Amino acid sequence: MTAILTLLASSGILKWLGIAAAGAIALLGAWLHGKSSGAKQAAQESAVAVADAQKQVAQVQASEAQANEAAQKAGSDAAAARTQIENEVAAQPPSEVRNELQNWTRN
Repeated sequence: MTAILTLLASSGILKWLGIAAAGAIALLGAWLHGKSSGAKQAAQESAVAVADAQKQVAQVQASEAQANEAAQKAGSDAAAARTQIENEVAAQPPSEVRNELQNWTRN
């Protein structure tokens, strides 16, 4: 075994094998670093996507809250209008209510 190493060292092949091994290690390191950079970039891109999605969710929730508030106000207004009409009808004499009802159903 030592004879083979001595022969390789004397012919200069051992030097080239060392350089090739160092180059392979450098290439492997660069490739792994590239993978790491790609993973970091993907993580940053996904963080941006998550932030955008959270922003959209917040906008939808705000829109829903506004819609719920408008619907609640419309319901309250409708209930108040109904109460007012019922009170007006209750204050009228029955004959007037009957006449209005007949006029309404004929038209």
